[in-house]
Amino acid sequence: MRIWGTVCAALIFCGSAVASEQTPEALLASLYQVHQPWKDQSIDFENRQQLNVWFTAELTDLILHDEQCKRERQELCNLESDPMFCAQDFGETFEQLAFSRISIQPLLVEASFINIGRMKVVYVFKQTRKGWRIDDIRCPEGPSLRAILTSPL
Repeated sequence: MRIWGTVCAALIFCGSAVASEQTPEALLASLYQVHQPWKDQSIDFENRQQLNVWFTAELTDLILHDEQCKRERQELCNLESDPMFCAQDFGETFEQLAFSRISIQPLLVEASFINIGRMKVVYVFKQTRKGWRIDDIRCPEGPSLRAILTSPL
């Protein structure tokens, strides 16, 4: 367990150093490399430092607020699925991850992949002083991540 903690800390530190210089596509690739819930390997949605590697400060605050709500209520709050996969369930394979810019203003990058089926997730990016960060996530159906996290319970 200690070794795993050290490895995670190193990934966060190295990830934050590299993330500021990454393109949005490279940032997404690093996110999907670290966040693979079907392998019981995922980012820690309660860790501000880790979330800040990929998300804007505002979106990080919203995610952390939802996590705090879960702890206090001992049940799900606004977020009921994994925002990077727009799903609650995952297949055992993850294939054909590809990224394409679909808009420049605002900067939108579509991630497409096959997990249980073909999925397309749109990421809204914002340039920050730390580099590109994810400011919202749009799934094919339903409201965006930001809209979900700002909805009243």
